[in-house]
Amino acid sequence: MENWVMQIQKNESGPFVQTATGMQAPTKSPARPEAVENAGMLRTDASNYGAKPGYFLERYMNRADIPRADAEALLEEYAQMMHGRLIRGGGPDFDWRRHVDGFWAGLDGVLPPNGSYLLVRDHAGAIVGTGALRRVFETTGEMKHLYIRPVARRTGLGEALVRARMEDARALGMRWLIADTFKINPELPKLYAKLGFVEVPPSGDSRSTAITPEIEQWMWFYRYDLNAWLA
Repeated sequence: MENWVMQIQKNESGPFVQTATGMQAPTKSPARPEAVENAGMLRTDASNYGAKPGYFLERYMNRADIPRADAEALLEEYAQMMHGRLIRGGGPDFDWRRHVDGFWAGLDGVLPPNGSYLLVRDHAGAIVGTGALRRVFETTGEMKHLYIRPVARRTGLGEALVRARMEDARALGMRWLIADTFKINPELPKLYAKLGFVEVPPSGDSRSTAITPEIEQWMWFYRYDLNAWLA
């Protein structure tokens, strides 16, 4: 990737280092997990972010290394699940395919140096989860598409994916994180509250509501100060 160097870090400098522009990695951060690099992918043990043993987070550096068919199937599964939840809760029947298509069309926005794209695998190599981070502004990132398949839930992987993207955002020079979720989603509001995210009014920066404005009233919005996390 032009002018972008991905480095394995075993200290406190974070998983991403941009050498061309002189971006400085965070000077203070939680203990770095040891990682292994395989072609255009960085793999870390999810237990380093609080998940149960037996799962691994994979960060992808470029399009070519993403297992596209599996990743597309996972994202469609997530989108259909959230669409179904909203419909059953009385919400609008929006076109979930527009969100999936929009994600893949803008994939470079969740790859370094703009963001991060993660998949989760179990000990057998099966993909069981995903999460993404995209840069909205120079110092603001948006967390998207946190999803854990039913077979791997109650393992701490959801929190691990949030913590991993918080780490990535800091390493990419971001100060703020924003996130959203449907009000009928029972899991994420509790997790965001636990991690210190603050509920905020809609700001117009959500990718979800930009695609489908009518879902805004059915959503919660959150913001997090990464400087507070490292204070």
